[in-house]
Amino acid sequence: MGIQVGRWDCKYCGHKGNLGPETKCGGCGGPRAKDVKFYLPEDAEYLTDEAAIQTAEAGPDWHCDHCGADNKAGSTKCRQCGNDRTQEDEARETREYGLDEVPHSDEDTRPKKDKTPPPPPPSKSRKGLWGCLGVIGLIVAVLAFFFWPKSVVATVAGHRFERTIDVETYGPVQRSGWDLPAGATLIRQYQDVHHHDKVVDRYETRTRTVQEKVGEERYVCGKKDMGNGHFKDKYCTRPKYRNKTETYREPVYRDVPVYKTKYEYTIMDWSVAQTLKAEGPAKPARWPDTPAATDTRRQGKKTEKYWLKLKDEKGKEHELEAPYAIWDRFGVGDKMPAKANRAGGLSLDEKALGVKP
Repeated sequence: MGIQVGRWDCKYCGHKGNLGPETKCGGCGGPRAKDVKFYLPEDAEYLTDEAAIQTAEAGPDWHCDHCGADNKAGSTKCRQCGNDRTQEDEARETREYGLDEVPHSDEDTRPKKDKTPPPPPPSKSRKGLWGCLGVIGLIVAVLAFFFWPKSVVATVAGHRFERTIDVETYGPVQRSGWDLPAGATLIRQYQDVHHHDKVVDRYETRTRTVQEKVGEERYVCGKKDMGNGHFKDKYCTRPKYRNKTETYREPVYRDVPVYKTKYEYTIMDWSVAQTLKAEGPAKPARWPDTPAATDTRRQGKKTEKYWLKLKDEKGKEHELEAPYAIWDRFGVGDKMPAKANRAGGLSLDEKALGVKP
């Protein structure tokens, strides 16, 4: 376990790089301040002398509350004023750092300012990327210019509608399925593919590289500020692996059809016999005439669509599909809110018209 010699800077004269264990500044002779922060240069040497290592391992220095002098961990009296060490004479703080947190200068020991560094100059490839993005942005801007709608007032020039009703009859209908319903008359039954199952067709031998744990290793994962001008290596453990090639058998599947009995049959049920339509170029909208309902005939599904013919501010006519409430509200010659774009398109202003999404 290695121990390195740290440094500290004098706050009185500004002398930099005093050896960590030194309690006086090599520049002005001033004492090592109580709030001094130790740092570890990139090229800090490791201790090899056994006596120096033992001194570093003795513990953090302590600060005399009476005269302000620094004293070694093993001292019971202040080296400068001779006072006995008391509870008021605090030991220097120790601290552990991750490898990327270790201060390498006095500047690193100060609180970090929240300052975002300027972005690096773009590389040639990034310049090309920015150029492409610029072109895309220009295209988007042009499209937005032409197609972004603006509020206008349109004039109603006409109406059109289309309504349909299905007429259903009750009688025999032909169907097919995997079950034969009650009351059905069987036409024929046969075997057909219901679904496919995946089954193993064969196995193929293949190789792959895997990692095999072969033990553990210790590594330097941080540093400890020992509170006396020294920094001690902090060790962690991590598993060690090696690559290993292994063979394995991988299944290859094939789809196998699964057959079930399918039925064709007739059954009494409702079905669409015809679809009646009513349409017109003007109001009011009407439904098509349907035959009277009987035990074997009824009305089925209904559909309805409505279109408004609108003239924009330039007199150009547009036909737009509209909800019935809007279609019926406006008459020919009425003004109504709309949306227009520079490409000549027109749409209903649904928000102004109160159309719910």
